[in-house]
Amino acid sequence: MRLPKKLHPCPPGALAANTAALAALVWLPLYMPCGYVGLVQHKFALLLVIVLCASAGALVSWGYSALHGRRRKPEHPSLSWLPLPLLCVDYAVAWLFAENRHTALWGRAGRYNGLVLLLACTALYFTVRLFAGGLPAGWFCRGLAYTGCGITLLCWLNVFLCDPLDAYYTFLPDKGGLFLGTVGNTNFYGAFLCLCLPVCVWELLHADTRRRTVGWLAASVLTATGLTAAGCDAAWLGCGCAAALLCLQKDLQNRQLARLTAALAVFGAANAAAGLAGRLLPMREEWRTVSAVVTSPLPALGGVMVFAVLTMLLRRTRRTARRAVPAVIGAAAALGVLTVVLANRTNLLPAELCEALRFCDTWGSGRGYVWRRSWEIWRDDITLFQRLFGLGGEGCYEHLVPDAGTVQLMRELSGDVMDSPHNVYLQHLLCGGAVGLALWAVFLAQHIRRGLKSCPAAAAALLGYAVQAVFSIDMPAVLAPVFVLAALCTLPKPLARRGEWRTLAALAALALPAAWLADALAQRL
Repeated sequence: MRLPKKLHPCPPGALAANTAALAALVWLPLYMPCGYVGLVQHKFALLLVIVLCASAGALVSWGYSALHGRRRKPEHPSLSWLPLPLLCVDYAVAWLFAENRHTALWGRAGRYNGLVLLLACTALYFTVRLFAGGLPAGWFCRGLAYTGCGITLLCWLNVFLCDPLDAYYTFLPDKGGLFLGTVGNTNFYGAFLCLCLPVCVWELLHADTRRRTVGWLAASVLTATGLTAAGCDAAWLGCGCAAALLCLQKDLQNRQLARLTAALAVFGAANAAAGLAGRLLPMREEWRTVSAVVTSPLPALGGVMVFAVLTMLLRRTRRTARRAVPAVIGAAAALGVLTVVLANRTNLLPAELCEALRFCDTWGSGRGYVWRRSWEIWRDDITLFQRLFGLGGEGCYEHLVPDAGTVQLMRELSGDVMDSPHNVYLQHLLCGGAVGLALWAVFLAQHIRRGLKSCPAAAAALLGYAVQAVFSIDMPAVLAPVFVLAALCTLPKPLARRGEWRTLAALAALALPAAWLADALAQRL
């Protein structure tokens, strides 16, 4: 494309919005001032500081530009933003009638999934959507991918009892196995990988030079090994669905599929090496579930051989394999559904597989019980108004854990007390009601659909998040990047890249003052 001599001006407040988007994607996941002590609280405080600074900077810049007659041209009309303010109204109504207004507003300590978090993420979304510009969405996505690679390297050090950040000082030497890197809990880290890995895969498939191909292949493999380190089954499923979506692109060629199969072969070799290292070196925790399977010698080396052969075939064959990709993905999905059905309806499968897939109260570390109980609460224990508009942010805890007997039952089922449904959609159903759940689902679906045309990497990341959210809960360092990626799916493509260094310099200049403000705010929360 031939660029005009005079480029269109950036939107007013672009620098503030670009810096906020980069801070939410890069700085917020890395921010860890006091180890794992109050980690979610500090990240929540930093998110509030980022949103306040970005909103103020964007509005001041917009007002100055409006006074001088320079305004952003209106974009193509779209109502993809509409579910979000309606969701905020829904949660605000639920807060007004909540049994505990303080919890509905701020959320419970250690979670902070209340109305304030939703309002902050909404403000961040509109700041990026309305004011960001001058930089392609892919630039921000690559920043997210680089962050995921750095955190994964740290996680592997943590797996083998290396603690360069001295983050485990609050745990005994043999404890803290459920915490990795700077994101925190392994489930949160798995959710973050669902945002990072699709970006790496997209860049690998569309790298235009050999150097970039090798670099993104290494990044994809490194980020994928984070799934092994985390041991989070939901993250495996989410990343698999996101990768499948990217493979369904119409312009995919054999050489691009060969890159993906080559990455999978290297990934198998990396898992074999991790399994060997786990047998020779002390570990923070043993491999679990899917990670235990892929680090076993036979599955790992078998995967290496299979994907190496596929890579050779894709490189040598002249017939396009793109038409076979939907059939393979469909067959894999059908096989997965059939396996789950057989595990729950028959005893034909191996006992260990049936035990892992059979839905009951103990399934999923107690998720079977808490899911069933959440549905019963919504169906039987609350009023019609609450079924429609919810109990308010994190208002489900008192209903899930009403007495000491329930606490004892949860400890017997999972070894811990679950303070939420561990399912984002059930959480919205209880806290925001049927209206809130519908609005959140529509918001995600609309932005995934729009992102497939404007920024497929961000769309795939949103799909990965949406799938793993069935088994997980939200936290600020994961939810804020989701809103930023959704906003990036709506941005028009710039005529040229401008402002990378200004954005990086602004983030570096504001890092220390914002961290000081966030620390002061965290002490008051």
